[in-house]
Amino acid sequence: MRNPRVAVRNPRVSVHKPRVTVRKPRVGVRKPRVSVVYGVGMQSASVTHVVTSDDTARALGSGDLDVLATPRLLAWLEEATCAALDLPAERTSVGTRVELEHLAASPVGAEVIAAAHVIHTDGRLVRFQVVAQDSGGTLLATGEVRRVVVDRERFLSRIRPVGD
Repeated sequence: MRNPRVAVRNPRVSVHKPRVTVRKPRVGVRKPRVSVVYGVGMQSASVTHVVTSDDTARALGSGDLDVLATPRLLAWLEEATCAALDLPAERTSVGTRVELEHLAASPVGAEVIAAAHVIHTDGRLVRFQVVAQDSGGTLLATGEVRRVVVDRERFLSRIRPVGD
């Protein structure tokens, strides 16, 4: 594993402190933007949940068995990725890509630990390795989640209400 205090791939981006960069304008494109590249806070985080009947494939419509549904497992893994980011109030992150292998079933009542660890940053892009296991240590899922850091107000201002 790389030292989190060392710049990752792109020497302009470090994961231990905020840095300001100015992007060069492309021909025919608006003036250059100043973007703040935020360091990734905790580097890793985990969340723990107990599977309930509301979390099952039957309840979520992703199957007809009373076991942990893949969509709920993914939501818990994304919750862990959000917990691993330490962003100022005006920033948030949005998911852009998910690769997930759901390897084992979990019954109602099982305790599931969903964990995320930062494996790469490049500007606003943050890639996480995600893993889920039960309290007995059985590997339930593994994969990668990509998120992009955005300005909260600017992002929401670009979304048009339905019917407009």
